[in-house]
Amino acid sequence: MEGIEVPLTTDEHFDAFDKLIHNPSDTVVRVTLVGRFFAGKETRFPNGNVGWRGYGHMGCCSLLAIQQVISVDPHDRGDLDYRSSPDQPNPGKVGCGFQNLVAPWPYSDWVKAQQTADLQESALAYDSPKQVATAALIHLAKLDERTVIGLKETKHSQGRVIYELKTDEGKATYMIVLSRPYLLSFYAKNPMRVAWVVIGAYKSSCESGNSVTRIK
Repeated sequence: MEGIEVPLTTDEHFDAFDKLIHNPSDTVVRVTLVGRFFAGKETRFPNGNVGWRGYGHMGCCSLLAIQQVISVDPHDRGDLDYRSSPDQPNPGKVGCGFQNLVAPWPYSDWVKAQQTADLQESALAYDSPKQVATAALIHLAKLDERTVIGLKETKHSQGRVIYELKTDEGKATYMIVLSRPYLLSFYAKNPMRVAWVVIGAYKSSCESGNSVTRIK
């Protein structure tokens, strides 16, 4: 790379890391490694900002070339969500779409929710994802308690639960994704008690103004 040889040590640590990032590919991995960082070239953009480019998609980024994996955390807890992105709605018709009700990956909000659960020792935050989802949807979508009674679980997988709610005679659908993120195990007072947090919330409809719209 740039005329520099970057050797790679392949051993049991590398094999464990390689297996985790490829199966499944949508995952978060905590690893200690040795590598060489290639910054790329300093670039000044039309808006005046300065960045480093040269690698990745359309030369967008810098590059870290891995040389050796020193250690890697296993994914051996069945109560945690190790995936790196939330589920999203799938609009069924052309022209329909959805709006995001929360910013993508609001890490600081997750940490605050975990800290609040630890401080209050709230059993609901640890054991009742539906109640967490209900309270979040009332706040995010400005819905009343009578409306959210219809919230239903549509999918349950390791460390993750998805709920949906149809309103306005089916014209709008709310989807909210609850997770026990692996990342929060490093912030929890007790790493074995990770709170349920909202990692995705959406309103789907065929109205105008959706941030994501199905084209075909």
